[in-house]
Amino acid sequence: KDADPAAPVMTTWDFANMRREFRENPPDWLREETVKGYARAMSAFQVGDLNKKFLTEITAGDIRAVRSAIEQRGNNRQAALTIQAIKSAFEWSSEDDQKSRSGISPETNPAAEVSTKRRHKKRTKADAIAAAGKVKFDEDGELVFDDGTVPTRKDLGLLVLLLLDSSKLPLLKRAVLLLLLFTVQRRYSVACALHQAVITFETSEYSIWVMDGGTTKAGLPHILPFTRTAGDVIEEWKATSSAGDDWLFPSIPTRVKPKATGHLNVRTLNDWLEAAWKQAGASRVYAPHKIRKAFDTYLSRSGVSRADRKLILHHHEGRDGDVTEEHYNFDPRLDEKLHAIGK
Repeated sequence: KDADPAAPVMTTWDFANMRREFRENPPDWLREETVKGYARAMSAFQVGDLNKKFLTEITAGDIRAVRSAIEQRGNNRQAALTIQAIKSAFEWSSEDDQKSRSGISPETNPAAEVSTKRRHKKRTKADAIAAAGKVKFDEDGELVFDDGTVPTRKDLGLLVLLLLDSSKLPLLKRAVLLLLLFTVQRRYSVACALHQAVITFETSEYSIWVMDGGTTKAGLPHILPFTRTAGDVIEEWKATSSAGDDWLFPSIPTRVKPKATGHLNVRTLNDWLEAAWKQAGASRVYAPHKIRKAFDTYLSRSGVSRADRKLILHHHEGRDGDVTEEHYNFDPRLDEKLHAIGK
């Protein structure tokens, strides 16, 4: 009541308000799935006392304390993700469209001073011994690296047998998981594949998947060949689905959301893959991204070059001369890709 009515007024969000605004009115330079992930990474559980503070009160030290607290719980990966989410949200909050409401500007943004680099603990003698224990020679004298996070060849084979048996799983699940397995693309790219972008020609020995920036993490176009084994199942699914759907795998109605819209949820894909590993009799359940790791690991051991592996994995570090970066011109480079996919 003692404020001067003629004085300029500035508002500010607290962290919880900022997180809500970020989720509901996200920046156009982030994908929808990334925004959802960042919002989860900034939950009250992850950020602790930061959630109750106004943005103008938060310091770089407060943000670093969040990272330290998560690391002390033994989750360095989550710590790095939460810090990246906070930095992105603060950067968005300090833009011209938001700064009059958020109360911070590029000059007063405390997150700008915080590094996103993950801090690794010092390697010890015990770590070296544990690493050596994973390396051995098999009966044929071949060097084997026993990494439990990479799907074994046997487990991959069991999954293939399950997915090719039309009596074991519904057609939709088979189509989704075969596209994931035989293209080794990210789960989000598979979930939001477009109906008209996955193509099989009767006279072709392979199918192709045309991905553009909106469905790839790197934001770059990508033309990918993959086996007709998967392509034929996907064409069978397309014949049963509505031709009017843009999405190859539309969202599925649920009790919470009886009128489904959009594409298949990545969490649904996760659940289907987890159930498939178990049904196939695999030695353990692997995350979707581990299929990409298996592809890179086994092809590396088979002598496929890093450049050719990257053609399929579609990595983009943004470095000069990087094979993926040079791929921007939509050149499919099918010879190299077919060689890697064939392996």
